[in-house]
Amino acid sequence: MRRLPVLDLALWRSAPADFASQLRHACHHHGFFQLRHRVPSGVVERAVAEAREFFARGAEHKRAIDYSQSPAFRGYMAVGVENTAGRCDHREQLEIAAEGAPPPPAAWPPYTRLRGPNQWPASQPGLRVAIDDYTGHMLRMSAEVTCALCAALRLPSRAVEPYFSPAPHWQLKLAAYPPAAGVCHTSRVPNPAFTQGEWADVPPLGLEYLVMNLGEAVVEPLPLPAELCWERDAAQRRLLRRPSNAMLRQYGANALKSLARSHPAVFAAHHPDLQAYRLSELPRALDEAEARAASGVRGTRWPFCGALLFPGHAVPSTQPPGPGWDRHRCRSQTTGQDY
Repeated sequence: MRRLPVLDLALWRSAPADFASQLRHACHHHGFFQLRHRVPSGVVERAVAEAREFFARGAEHKRAIDYSQSPAFRGYMAVGVENTAGRCDHREQLEIAAEGAPPPPAAWPPYTRLRGPNQWPASQPGLRVAIDDYTGHMLRMSAEVTCALCAALRLPSRAVEPYFSPAPHWQLKLAAYPPAAGVCHTSRVPNPAFTQGEWADVPPLGLEYLVMNLGEAVVEPLPLPAELCWERDAAQRRLLRRPSNAMLRQYGANALKSLARSHPAVFAAHHPDLQAYRLSELPRALDEAEARAASGVRGTRWPFCGALLFPGHAVPSTQPPGPGWDRHRCRSQTTGQDY
């Protein structure tokens, strides 16, 4: 079993070309890497200590900020609340993201509803202070890594800055894995990462290191030098594509799709004007929505599908698309198929 590359951000600050070369190799051949982030150790230790204190407290303390109260899915999730591919995840967690004002109830595009305020425990004010400090440092670190990625792709250092303006929308999950029969979660054993069709060891290196992966971050086509352009072969493309969980071009749409799938009850409670469908179900759903609208049904719900976008139509989701819109020319951003 191979090991992931280990990079040090200090090299970017002293020899940026060397760091960019290492980063390009790690991203091209692995998609994962471990990074010594150089955030002050006290900042990280305080954040970890406050997180441990939060999870060590009683259920009443944690459920006071239950995520079901948040249209943006922020707050505490008990063990078993979140699932992956229909299977419950054996962890409790606190979902946090960039602070913001709550958007209008029917904001469009739908993923803008993921903006809003966090929920913080009133009985533990130190948690917010520590996390605010931690995320501030991490945002500055991530800005450096973004510049390094541009350098690795031989692009101008600010080539992707417009995609993060005026401010990036970051997300953070604090997680705790309670002990359970037959389940082992501990930082004392290596964690595996699946990369390029095989498993790789990810040994814990301490709080001064992060595990970083490209994930769904690099989905926007950028003009690259000819020597950096390449195409995955058919076998590699099959590893990246999951028909049951299509990746969209917009990160926000991917995020809302994932939350709608994992938390259907909260999604329905806070966003009753939206309904998620599988790609194969969408033509029928559009037919039914159009028929309801034509018959005068008020408040017709228009489909929000994780694999289909309606580009160029900033309309309330309870209203049909505007004049001149042709549903048969709506194109899936994932498959390229027209509907």
